[in-house]
Amino acid sequence: MQPTIDASRIRRYGQWSVKDEKLRITYNDSEESVLFEDTSSISYLMISNPNPLYFILSLLIGFGLSFGGILFGGIDVSFLIFFFLCTASIGLILTYKNKIKFDNIAVETRVHFPLHPIF
Repeated sequence: MQPTIDASRIRRYGQWSVKDEKLRITYNDSEESVLFEDTSSISYLMISNPNPLYFILSLLIGFGLSFGGILFGGIDVSFLIFFFLCTASIGLILTYKNKIKFDNIAVETRVHFPLHPIF
């Protein structure tokens, strides 16, 4: 019989620590622990992704102020295009400076079968 993997437990968010010869992973609703002798492999990877929120906000601010300047202010269009490009550039820089960081941990455990399986 093959062990089944519950799809709801593949990606869960929590904190991990090492205590009493166990790897403990604490979630919002529960805690799991694995003895080191039962561990087959552990992989750890620190991942960081760009945060697109800064770029989207800078585009909205730049577009809103530029469009408002064209409609209500009578400001030169070339200046507003330059202003829009500056806000977009600042947003792009902030997107890559303030990345979303998280740890990705995969724990593979050994499966213990009984000595005399019953068929």
